[in-house]
Amino acid sequence: MKDIQIIYDEAHQRRLIVFQRGDSTFGFKEERFSAEPMEMDWIPLSLDSACRCDTAERVLSETRGRVPWLRERIEI
Repeated sequence: MKDIQIIYDEAHQRRLIVFQRGDSTFGFKEERFSAEPMEMDWIPLSLDSACRCDTAERVLSETRGRVPWLRERIEI
């Protein structure tokens, strides 16, 4: 799996990672940052393995309907 694009929310507490699989399909995963002293790491919120698209652009289109904070981002 190869990361193609990472998009952060305004507070940099959540992120969406668009990735490409070995079979050339694209998917995404959403994570949140945990600032807990014993964690301090990105925690998976979703791995939408059911989302298999032929382009990264199509994945972004799919995520807008599934990830509420992403709808507010302008740069995608």
